[in-house]
Amino acid sequence: MARLFDPFDPEVYADPYPVYARLRAEAPLYRGEGQRFWTLSRHADVQAALADHGLFSSAAERGGIGITPYEGGKTDTPDPVHPMPPGNLILMDPPRHGAFRGVIQRRFLRKHVARWAPSVERVANELIDGFARSGRADVLEGFSTALPALVFAEVLGIPASHAREFAGWAAALTTVPTTPEGIEAHDAAMRSTAALFADLLPEKRRRPEDDLLSEMAAATGEGLAIRAEEFVGLAISMLIAGNDTTSNLLASGLWLLERHPEQRAHLVREPAAMESAVEEILRYEPPVHGLARVATRDVVLHGRRVAEGEKVLLLFASANRDERVFDAPERFDALRRGAPHLSFGFGVHHCVGLHLGRLETRVALRAFLARIPEYRVPRGGQRWRHLLATRQMASLAIEFAAPGGRAGPPAPARAPARFLP
Repeated sequence: MARLFDPFDPEVYADPYPVYARLRAEAPLYRGEGQRFWTLSRHADVQAALADHGLFSSAAERGGIGITPYEGGKTDTPDPVHPMPPGNLILMDPPRHGAFRGVIQRRFLRKHVARWAPSVERVANELIDGFARSGRADVLEGFSTALPALVFAEVLGIPASHAREFAGWAAALTTVPTTPEGIEAHDAAMRSTAALFADLLPEKRRRPEDDLLSEMAAATGEGLAIRAEEFVGLAISMLIAGNDTTSNLLASGLWLLERHPEQRAHLVREPAAMESAVEEILRYEPPVHGLARVATRDVVLHGRRVAEGEKVLLLFASANRDERVFDAPERFDALRRGAPHLSFGFGVHHCVGLHLGRLETRVALRAFLARIPEYRVPRGGQRWRHLLATRQMASLAIEFAAPGGRAGPPAPARAPARFLP
């Protein structure tokens, strides 16, 4: 009998949502033959597991948050990449997690994040300047990946002389390598980024500035929250988390608004509606589809026993389309309000940078639509990467009318969307 759900199946990468719907309906706790993990897919179950960090651990020493092809029952596991230094916040449980989070979270409060709106708008317009006159662009590389890296370099306090190369390293670190060349690029970026952060630690101690690395450096040392060997790991984990999710969210937003031109036109006319649109993009096409937890003791779920030490994959993307929670969950509606999505997690591990990610996406999409209100993705212009945890594109090519030029061929006719302006 064929598996109901195999997260490493290329067909699932292409469109996982019909499979998620079957999981919710037929097997809310699922374990396929040969798989070494369980899967939870309903909103209530995923939220409850995220809330109970005592029962469902994300600690590195217990196995962390990843699912590998080996655990999926495949024999061809990927080659290893350069290991992450110690200090990764998302691979910790309380109380260590709380100590680390306490050092950085003030910088990511809504009132502090608002100050970055002008920087986001400036970076967005500088990037758009690079392709606005050409009438075409791969906005994945030239916009959605570059923008969060350049903004987060300022948030961290990376010297301006390193900003561009730092953005390149960030892009390599947030692209999961699937080829020998990709692994080499990922390892080189890891080494370069680690070296830069290690060099900046004593510098930020001697001459602290109003930035995140200075705040981390002040809390690093003997008897303080962060050990010296953990400073680099924490900084890299913040870089990856801050760039990967926002890059994927921006790309998904541009793609979804191309597929729903009437909603895009409404956002051009009413930029203030972008706030609800970003929440719907997060719900409908979340940047992270799922992460694993490890059971710290035996537990019975849906009449089946999950044993201590076994992994449980929590499918955020499935929970976000749960019919028990959302009206018409398969419909993209940029004006939907009050949708309790789980794209930023829940409980103690909810994303510390959620306000910054929302602001970057909101401001960047507004800037993009103000400059390029109409665009189309040509046939074959959009491709997904074959990944499990993150929903990441491999390309997003667009065509549009350049200033003084002509628009490309019209996009194919689409069925009218159910959208209330």
